[in-house]
Amino acid sequence: MRFVIIGGGPAGNTAATVAASLGAEVTMIEREIIGGAAHLHDCIPSKAMVATGNELADLARANTMGLDAGGKLDVPALRRRISGMEETLRDGVTSLLESQGVRLLRGTGRLVGAYAVEATTESGVEQLEADAILLATGSRPRVPEWVTIDGERILTTRQAYPPPEIPEHLVVIGSGVTGVEFTHMFSALGSQVSLIVSRQQVLPTKDPEVAAVLENEFIRRGVKLLKGARAVSVGREDDKVFIACDDGRASRCHRGGVAGRGRRRDHARGEPDERRGDALCRLSVGRRQPGLARRAGAERRRSRPARAPAHGGRGARRRAHRGGEF
Repeated sequence: MRFVIIGGGPAGNTAATVAASLGAEVTMIEREIIGGAAHLHDCIPSKAMVATGNELADLARANTMGLDAGGKLDVPALRRRISGMEETLRDGVTSLLESQGVRLLRGTGRLVGAYAVEATTESGVEQLEADAILLATGSRPRVPEWVTIDGERILTTRQAYPPPEIPEHLVVIGSGVTGVEFTHMFSALGSQVSLIVSRQQVLPTKDPEVAAVLENEFIRRGVKLLKGARAVSVGREDDKVFIACDDGRASRCHRGGVAGRGRRRDHARGEPDERRGDALCRLSVGRRQPGLARRAGAERRRSRPARAPAHGGRGARRRAHRGGEF
């Protein structure tokens, strides 16, 4: 069986491994990174940074155990650690697929027929015939139309692991799982954090009691919660970042201080800190899912009465399967 997979993330990798072990002729097309951009550029780095923040928090409480201990964040070392983890995982997945005989094409793929895929790579365009096709194209950060990402002060998730500088003040737009994780992570790393919550609780789809525990912990850490506020615009002027909400509230970051919730002691005295930035806005307003309309159409088609295939033989019925967030 000829099996073509578009997308080299966790869904595509798992499908390729299983299919190859069952004797299929597998071809995988990936345009960015084998192992998955969301996996290696989002999930793994975030957990590494959370672990680092937890270690700093433990050091801050060392005196309660009768220990005179302390530590400070080394951003270049943290960046090397994250890069090393990404490289190890990427190389491991790539080696596993190659050892199983999976053909890897670096480029983009698109459907050109019920059983045909067109792969565009650096060496040119190649037509692939398939008996089964898996679309495992993953997801990407969703950027609202009212914001311009500059990669310096206004970032998406994948630009913030870690960001160019650990900010003095971080504004997180979005209070879902990713936004809460960023709030926890950067407050542990020493940033002053403001969290814009469009509903009346963080984690709006979760249990209110769980949300209340998180909110209390954030307040204990000095996090500023703007509840019931929906961000409508983000702007930047030099090193200043401005965030406006639909109810008139706003958050502003500027060099040397933080508007609204004070500042770190060393910065309040005007002492420089080379490892810290001045302001950063991080977007975590969910992920765009380009295939929602297509999935809805597929559900409607599945609900209709089955029709006889237009041709007979093996593969008479089109077999195009989906995995991941397409």
